[in-house]
Amino acid sequence: NKHHLDDLKPKSTPFPAEAIAALEKSSPQEKDDFVKATGRQFATLVSRLVQMKNIPPVSPDGKSGGVGFLGWSAGHGVVLSALANLEHFEPTVQATFKSHVRTLIMQGKVFFV
Repeated sequence: NKHHLDDLKPKSTPFPAEAIAALEKSSPQEKDDFVKATGRQFATLVSRLVQMKNIPPVSPDGKSGGVGFLGWSAGHGVVLSALANLEHFEPTVQATFKSHVRTLIMQGKVFFV
């Protein structure tokens, strides 16, 4: 009886088909803007979660505290966009990333950046 484990499964919401179709037809600049916006959303979410959950910053020896990211498949683009565009985000998001991001794991091949 493992029904209680269903609540532990990761959940995700796919992009709506209309959004994907629109993105496929968009200009290179629009695609770039979309990737940057997705990175900003991810970075803002992480920053808010760190604050809400009182996650401690990375320790001086780097052995505790902070957060880690795992990028897999299309998730590579989201994580890399957040890191690559950090200087364009709000100062609070920048500060949280600088003090709390401890590790980045990229699972599988990166097909786009």
